[in-house]
Formats: sequence, C-alpha cells, structure tokens
Amino acid sequence: MCTVFGWPKPAGPLPVGTQAWPLVDPRRADPFGPTGPDGGRTLLVNAWYPATAAEGSRLGGTVGFPEGGVLYPRPPFTLLARQGMLPNTLRRLVEHHGLPGAALSQVTHLTTHARAGAPLAAGPWPVLLFSHGYGLENAVSSSYLMEALASHGYVVLSVSHPGESLAAVYPDGRLAALDVDDPRLAFGARLAEVRAESGPWGRLASESLALWTADLQTVLADLERLNAPGPDNAWAGQLELTRIGALGVGFGGSAALALAAADPRVQAVAALDGRWAAGVGETAAPVLSQPALMLGRSPAAPTPPGALSLTLLGARSLHFTGVALWFPILAQLADFDSGNVYRYLQALNAYALAFFERELRGAPAPLLAGPDPAHPEVAFAAA
Repeated sequence: MCTVFGWPKPAGPLPVGTQAWPLVDPRRADPFGPTGPDGGRTLLVNAWYPATAAEGSRLGGTVGFPEGGVLYPRPPFTLLARQGMLPNTLRRLVEHHGLPGAALSQVTHLTTHARAGAPLAAGPWPVLLFSHGYGLENAVSSSYLMEALASHGYVVLSVSHPGESLAAVYPDGRLAALDVDDPRLAFGARLAEVRAESGPWGRLASESLALWTADLQTVLADLERLNAPGPDNAWAGQLELTRIGALGVGFGGSAALALAAADPRVQAVAALDGRWAAGVGETAAPVLSQPALMLGRSPAAPTPPGALSLTLLGARSLHFTGVALWFPILAQLADFDSGNVYRYLQALNAYALAFFERELRGAPAPLLAGPDPAHPEVAFAAA
C-alpha cells in the first residue's frame, strides 16, 4: 500500500496555480551538453502563483524525479527502473546525505496543494526567482515554500540548472538529468567544493556558481517579455517588476546572493542554508547592497555585512528542501520525525514571507524583530 502525504495547506488566502515552460538562451553554450536548439542552453521554469480559483488538475503522484515533477504523476516504484543514469545518481545522493539505503525503495506519492494550469489571478504581483539545492530539482524541491509564498500573493519562478539539477523534463519529453558519471561534471570533487562551509570557493564550485547565476539572470531578463501586452498573453501586466526578490536553498541560496550582487533589479534576497561567496581564490567577495536574510544551520556561516542572520537550531540540510517528506522511512528516524520536519518547514515559510513582505511591500514584520515563542527553533545572531 502506498503512503500519500505532503505538507500542510498554505496559510495564505489565495489558491495556488502552477505552470512550467522551457526558456532557451541561444547565447550560452551548455557546458554539460546541448539542451537547446543550435547548442544553446535551455532552462525549465516552474511557476507557482496566485490563482483565480481552485481550477486545474490537483498536483500529486510520484515525486518529481525523473518525470518532470508532480505535473506528471506516475505509479509508485517505477521511476528507478526507467531513466538510465538516474538510479545510480539517486543512490549516490542518498549515500551523500547519509540516508538509509531503504529510502530508495520508499519513494512515494506526494500530495501538494497547487493546481496545474489554473488561471493567474489579477495582479500585479511581486516576483521571486528561486534556485534549488545542488543536485535536486526545481519542480518539487521546496515546493512547500513556493506554495506558501504564492498563496500570499507572490509569483515564484523556480529555475532549473540543467546538468546539475536532478532532472528536468521538457514539454517535448526530453530529459536533462544529473549524471554523476559524466567526466565534465567531476561530481565528487565538485560536490565537495559546493558543500564546503567556509573559505573561498574552489574552481569547480565557482564555475557552477557562475553558471547558476547566469541561469537566474536569463529568467530575470525574460520578465519583460513575460509581462508584455499581447492578446494571447494571460500574464500581461500581472508582474510587478519594480518588486523583485531572489531566494534559494543551499547552493541555490548562494546563487541567489550572487544574482543580487550582480543585478540591482533584485531588491531583496534570502538564502536558506546558503553560503555567502567568499570570493574565488584571493578575489574579494562581491558587494551586496540589498537587504539579505540568511537562515541556516550554523551561526558561524559567512554572511554579507548587514544581513539578518538566523539559525534553525538542530536542522539538517534536507530539512530546508522538503526532501525529508519524500521518503516515509525518514519520518521514522529521530532527527527526521514528522513533528520536527513540519515545524522547520513552517518556520522557513514564516520567516521568508515576513522578510519579503517587509522588503518588497513595506509591511510590518514583527517576526524579524527578535526571538518569537511560536518558533523556538529559530535563533537570532548575537548583536
């Protein structure tokens, strides 16, 4: 019997819709092999947004890899048998995170609260660009957070990073998957650099950070087209392009910080378990002038000057992504018991929302003023 579970329904007043589309950047070659026409790099954008009503197909089904996210539900236990390199990739990732091997046989159904293809509600709405954790994917990773933000009136555009995302399935059925045996990736060495918690970035991690930042810049540059008037464009005028933020989890949080440092159109940035780049080799770290939220596992992590630094006490990296909800066996482990998982996810939702409400909408945010008894797991950095 298959377990069906997920995260609590978002607390916001608005229903949530989701859509996905490819975005080709013909100017950039893909270092892990061509994913677009003429060798260009093709991203996959998954949008989570305020919807007009609970229309469209309810999302659910087997978790997002490798078949394009919850938009493509499949029976359980088929995904490991279908897509070539992905079983080996998944095993390597499970081993890296110290999860029990039985987790691979327990990938199960995941219930979410968004509706595929639901019409976008009348805005305009602030825009958030989201970048997922390294080796994960943009369709499902941190969906709990994207749904929560969308339910409070944000359009969240979650960006794939082909070659380093777990899987992206394009509308024509092509699969861009993470191949840990690809020599161009040098997975073991690259992952070690990506996971380093201090010091300057290594060469491989720096290459990835530049690539992910450029992916986010591609989506940022496409917002004008997405918002442009047109008889067939249901999104025309619905994006509030004077209110743009960026956020990410893990390495994606580092990419969000790098995007903000490179582009002043990003007015606020939140890194959840991300790391502020300490430069490359002897190169100085970039300057970040926008408000920043750093919410991580360690109070000792490098942070940009002036950032609001919070610690999620007792959390592990997988608590930030929602991955702890993908495998039922994790609910049986002491450090992944369901109470902790949901409490951490609710705290991440609350603090990310309060931060963007304050910085993009000018709303009061008493939650950011100091410790809150409703969230004892969140510690503020000492003054």
